[in-house]
Amino acid sequence: MPDPSEEQIIAFSELVAAHRSRVFGYIYAMLMNMTDAEDVYQQTTVLMWEKFEEFQPGTEFGSWAIKIAYFNVKNFKRRQSSRRLLFSDAVMEKVADSYDRLGGGGEEDRLEALSECVAKLSAKQQNLLNLRYSENLAVKQLASLEGKSEASVSMMLGRLRRTLFHCINSKLATG
Repeated sequence: MPDPSEEQIIAFSELVAAHRSRVFGYIYAMLMNMTDAEDVYQQTTVLMWEKFEEFQPGTEFGSWAIKIAYFNVKNFKRRQSSRRLLFSDAVMEKVADSYDRLGGGGEEDRLEALSECVAKLSAKQQNLLNLRYSENLAVKQLASLEGKSEASVSMMLGRLRRTLFHCINSKLATG
């Protein structure tokens, strides 16, 4: 961007500040790692500034920023794919859509609590959640993989969701 005006700098700063928690929350939801999310958020903010001329005033800045974050997370995942398991592109798109619909702000504490609660689960439980929600496998497919009935897998998933719900609420209540 060639020599930005003071008005452009102020407008950009105000928009970034107003949408920080929404954009950061989206990135964190995709990466489930605070350090990685902070790095990707910083990269996303730099890229938003570089592309700020393309932003159409009067349109939804948060949605525009989420799209930039989406591609940054996707690139990060590509670079990190050999290191660890991350969410699929389809799941990332669904979360981005949810953030657009719901406004997604102020979720950092809840996401951090979710990450901590998931980490407390056994590897088998984490794998089941990953297959269902990241890999988007149907309950029928999970039942086949696990050698269990669909009803049994549905009950396991329900128990895991309740466990996570209570764990997250407990963490948020205790601060």
